[in-house]
Amino acid sequence: MHSFSVVVVADGALTGTWIGDDKAVYYVRHEAGALWWVGLSTDTAMGAEDFHLGLRFANVFRGRLVGEAVIGEFVDTPRGDVPQNGTLDLAVVSVGEMRRLRELGGFGASAWHRIEAPARAQAAARLAELVRADGPADQRRLVCAQHVVAEGVIVRGFVSDRDDITFALRTERNVWEPWGAQDVTPEQAAAALDHQGDVLQCTLKGQTGTTRLPGWMQRDASSVLFSNGRPINGYADAAPDGSVRVFGRHIAMGTRVRVAGCLTMRRSSASAEPGEVAIYPVYVLDFVAPVARGTYTGVWCADDGGTYYLRQIGDVLWWLGMSHDQGRSFTSVFSGVLVPDGTGTVVHGELVDVPLGARRDARPISLHSTQPTTFTALGERPRRWWKLSDHLGS
Repeated sequence: MHSFSVVVVADGALTGTWIGDDKAVYYVRHEAGALWWVGLSTDTAMGAEDFHLGLRFANVFRGRLVGEAVIGEFVDTPRGDVPQNGTLDLAVVSVGEMRRLRELGGFGASAWHRIEAPARAQAAARLAELVRADGPADQRRLVCAQHVVAEGVIVRGFVSDRDDITFALRTERNVWEPWGAQDVTPEQAAAALDHQGDVLQCTLKGQTGTTRLPGWMQRDASSVLFSNGRPINGYADAAPDGSVRVFGRHIAMGTRVRVAGCLTMRRSSASAEPGEVAIYPVYVLDFVAPVARGTYTGVWCADDGGTYYLRQIGDVLWWLGMSHDQGRSFTSVFSGVLVPDGTGTVVHGELVDVPLGARRDARPISLHSTQPTTFTALGERPRRWWKLSDHLGS
């Protein structure tokens, strides 16, 4: 048993960004006597040069201040590759330091210190600058949205052009998130943001030469992700028949996928009008193959464009939810109890946003499921979640 000099802190005083002695970044929300966090592993110091966070492990925590301690539970989510869960009690040494009192379940970190949130490498203006500057001058691209996500079916196969791999996607669902479009009129930008049912060219860059823009041949946090969390790390091969293998998984025409990337328009010269709309570059390629395994654990998405990493522990459901702009619009923790009813299962729980994202919600929500691969919210937006895959790489 460790002994610490514990201080009493005002409600909300612990909200912020923390670094653990496991080198992960922890985004903490302290409100109404409760402590919530999302803990994401990093490849570079404080994740400042990482395009993707939480690839090795991504955990969520819910605890309550009781006297001189925080008594809580942690769960590793399917974004990372660690399947642990258990109890974790903390001592608040000061508003800038926390220490582990005790744990059960294999939690790695034992000390946390508050930090100033680092300026992440793919901030909107910087990402736009990198995409627009990429490629030869006569193929300059115009950025219309910072981040977009679309789900659909591959209708033209994968073609390798040097290191880049392109394919065509007929969209069935899309979520465009407009932000100040550059070098295009408002009318052109509006037209580019409605492409459900259209065929879009999607490009996975091979090498970008920077950690600020991912390529499928690059490593770890700078790589394109496959199945929401596994960096491709060069393990892709485009075949002459228009198919591609990623980690041995065969993806051909007719395959349902979900992609996230940057919406762009191409023009043939610096003065020409914008033409072809594309997703360039793609930085997440999801193989959509939901499987009902008897629990809700898996990778999910919703009609808000976010990705949700669900973990069911007994009759309790947890999630880490991240908006499709790498969690910048919202990053949330959810914990709720599963209750069977006459038509399926209802989940009653609480959603809390942490300060990785700009949104600051904290509210109870209820979900209803009649089948193990979908949820519908009761009186909430987003209204619907659907399962993408059973787990990493599935």
